[in-house]
Amino acid sequence: MFKKVAKIVTSKAAHERAKIQRNMNSKEFKNYARLRNGVETVPSNIRKNYHLEKIPRGKQRGKFFFGSKIAALNFRKLFIEIEDKVIYGFDPNIKTIVV
Repeated sequence: MFKKVAKIVTSKAAHERAKIQRNMNSKEFKNYARLRNGVETVPSNIRKNYHLEKIPRGKQRGKFFFGSKIAALNFRKLFIEIEDKVIYGFDPNIKTIVV
């Protein structure tokens, strides 16, 4: 008899968005999202944890305090990395003995 047919008209933007959503489950996209999360975390950490907006407004003082806040973040990452990779004894991959 008669077939029931439905026709949906979408915009090009909606079509592109649907295509991107289909690709979001791929492994490549997940790795890209993790990379972006890591990159975007650094400025927000500096802003929230190290009070970037409250830097004194002197020219040289501001540069010094900003640099010290970046250095503090780098040292914190270094210490966390060292704590996670404590090796007792000799490791042939590392040139020094860590105790």
